[in-house]
Amino acid sequence: RFYTANSGTLGERLNINSTGHTTINSGAHDGGLSILAANNNQETRLRIQGKASDGTGHSFYLNAKRSANRLDIAGGAGANLTIMGSTKNVGVDKTDPESPLHIGSNNQITTAKATLCVAPASGNASMTLRGGSPTIYFDGTSGGNAKLLTDGTDLTISDGTLDSAGNERL
Repeated sequence: RFYTANSGTLGERLNINSTGHTTINSGAHDGGLSILAANNNQETRLRIQGKASDGTGHSFYLNAKRSANRLDIAGGAGANLTIMGSTKNVGVDKTDPESPLHIGSNNQITTAKATLCVAPASGNASMTLRGGSPTIYFDGTSGGNAKLLTDGTDLTISDGTLDSAGNERL
């Protein structure tokens, strides 16, 4: 063993072997593992890296932000997944999600925040339902009417694919 820290009769707590493999054991009443910023106005970052056979590193970062109550999980540049501590909103490629699930980096254009917002920075947003009988179900048991809304553009239903417009059916 390269390094071992024991806590008396409680047993081994930290072990770093000669290959760098690290094991941290916590007891029944311990706080577990804490990674803290050393000073005010600092982030805390944990990097997890795998390496390809040619030595190329592939890293993911867990960042506790200093300027907001949020956790970013990033692979490479920018935030890929953001979890907001205050609102519990989750952003995929969105560092300040405005909906419980916000996918894409574009901003929402409505004042009533959607439960799900798909807004890519460029290109068209799309959604696919797969299976033998994909279904969209509108549950109106609490009253009101089910709605499909557009922003003034026509709504068409076609038998195409995501790669082609297809033929208009309705």
